[in-house]
Amino acid sequence: MFLDEPTSHLDIHHQIAILRMVRDLDLTRIGALHDLNLAAMFCDRIVALVVGRVAAYGTPETVLTADLLRAVFRVEADIVTMTTVGQAAYPFSGFAAEGSVTSASSFRLNI
Repeated sequence: MFLDEPTSHLDIHHQIAILRMVRDLDLTRIGALHDLNLAAMFCDRIVALVVGRVAAYGTPETVLTADLLRAVFRVEADIVTMTTVGQAAYPFSGFAAEGSVTSASSFRLNI
């Protein structure tokens, strides 16, 4: 199943409900998401693209690093672990310095 922004324009309850439903299907799922927190919650693997080229591939923990977010999305972020669920969250704290890599902001996700 291919999904292109399946959670766009939905409130958070419905975003989570849709991604849970998709995750529970017994088939291969590939989707594009721009919400990094949802990607971290539901994706087994992430491919970050910059101008159509792979910048990083792997688990959310190995791909969604402060350095990658700075280089690809041009934002500063603190990676924090939510102790109640043991999952990373990505609060953004501002723009990265100019001269960073041009943003492509696409993910190939296996949720």
